[in-house]
Amino acid sequence: MNALKLTLIASAALCVMQAQALTVSVTAYDGTALTAHTQVVGAVENTFDPVTSIGTYSDLSQLVTGTPGWAAQPAGSTGNYLSVGPSGSQPTMETLTFGAGASYFGFLWGSPDDYNTLTVTTNLAEYGYSGALITNPANGNRLVSGFANFTAGAGEVITSVRWQSGSNAFETDNHAVVAVPEPETYALMLGGLAAVGFIARRRRPV
Repeated sequence: MNALKLTLIASAALCVMQAQALTVSVTAYDGTALTAHTQVVGAVENTFDPVTSIGTYSDLSQLVTGTPGWAAQPAGSTGNYLSVGPSGSQPTMETLTFGAGASYFGFLWGSPDDYNTLTVTTNLAEYGYSGALITNPANGNRLVSGFANFTAGAGEVITSVRWQSGSNAFETDNHAVVAVPEPETYALMLGGLAAVGFIARRRRPV
């Protein structure tokens, strides 16, 4: 195999590696509203008060308020929040899916535990996290929470997010999304631009 072929293969491999670079950052909750919500411009946030459409949830039949014993209100959360686990009225698992995908997703993660499991799926890869993403040790401290941010890399879109917990509970709030426009939206945008261009040409002086 000649040097040119090897260079092309290496370049292609590097592009694939770069495309799968999901960027993750966490802002610890420090008692201010700014650290309990997304700071990403253009993101749509669902605080569950009321429920705001940011995608399709698998089960929103039971939202939680306060600290009923099997779940604890995340530090920085107010009103309703989403919790999953094997006890109480909470669902055992929750999945949020996005139509055309999302370029960004973030949420407030409360009292993180090692048995909390978060799965972020993109068109290129699947990423798994435990409560250690927020704090280590992740021992369910009810005074601890953090805002986790996930940003898709080049050529990548987030297609779904799944929350699971081996025990009680995985508490979340303030889900935020920057959605990728649906194909129909792109078509409308292109159609609008074409119409503007056509009108501009017709108005051009002869």
